[in-house]
Amino acid sequence: MIFAGGGVHASGAWRELLAFAEHGALPVATTIHGKGAVPEDHPLSLGVAGGNGCRGYANDYLAGADAVLIVGSRANSTDTNGYTSPPRDPGVRVAQIDTDASRAGRNFPGSVPLVGDAATVLDQLRDRLPAATAAARAAREADIAAVRDAWARTAADELPDPGEGRLQPREVIRALHRGFGPRAWVVADPGTPTPNLSAYWESAGEGWRVVIPRGHGPMGYAIPAAIGVAVAHPGERVLCVTTEGSLAMGVGDWETAARLALPITYVVLDNTSMGWIKMLQHLFLERRYFGVDPGPIDPVPLATGMGLPGARATTLDQLDVLVKESVGRQGPSVVHVPVPEHKDAPPPVAPWEAVLTGQSTGRPVY
Repeated sequence: MIFAGGGVHASGAWRELLAFAEHGALPVATTIHGKGAVPEDHPLSLGVAGGNGCRGYANDYLAGADAVLIVGSRANSTDTNGYTSPPRDPGVRVAQIDTDASRAGRNFPGSVPLVGDAATVLDQLRDRLPAATAAARAAREADIAAVRDAWARTAADELPDPGEGRLQPREVIRALHRGFGPRAWVVADPGTPTPNLSAYWESAGEGWRVVIPRGHGPMGYAIPAAIGVAVAHPGERVLCVTTEGSLAMGVGDWETAARLALPITYVVLDNTSMGWIKMLQHLFLERRYFGVDPGPIDPVPLATGMGLPGARATTLDQLDVLVKESVGRQGPSVVHVPVPEHKDAPPPVAPWEAVLTGQSTGRPVY
């Protein structure tokens, strides 16, 4: 199978990747940075794998594959769920395409480095690889459809009531997807947005349209990054999914967005805590919470004070209305969405799920 990262976007190798996958009937999983490298509704697409925002079956496929081609990814611990998907196992053949000879294959001893541009190397591989038989193609697509359907049924299960005035992040992402569509430009911050967007936002796969800087986890990145995307693509509305913690680090750029009248919808997912760090303390430090409960930040008056329309959504119906209104606006707007803390509504983070289900007691490997 194929494991595609952000290097596919950097190369512009979307056509070559899809052609190679279809030629060999090869399942494709992506890293967070590689999200959208292939259309996520494609019969061979597994979606995002790794330790953050994974649909569990994607990790299972990588863990069970006999050969994995890594394309344009560092394949670090987060990407590979602690080097288990794919595993560092002599019985698993790994090849890695990278433009940097010192990085190709670095994290998988004994792997085959393929040094070059992703688009070029993928075309060269397609010329050398025999085409899959019709029977193999049908079997693999049927297997993928089955696990995707099983995941979708589980992901449709009703979630616990998050409390009055709060919405479950999973349902927020789905509402945003309904309002903006799979071809929208999306820029997201770490924390609550990353795992929920990775798992529940299905990208059309038309280039790098879901921008998540998970490698460094820079809180506040998305607020100015959305301005960059809006300036680079005039007239196209940009969805920025951020948090109240990130807002504390980048709120000044709202004035810039208002002054330039940029078509950006800022959605602030507010769990009133430094939720990611608090979850680590919850799981691995015996619930000794320290420095993770700052004072409240109210995005609505902050927005209106800088000239952006701002409103709060405490029900999905309200959110649907506000999203529809924002899509029709010329300039920026802000939607504040209170959500539960991670410890009360765990996002799809594989190492956390392993601890919560009793499969592991150890901390994630970073």
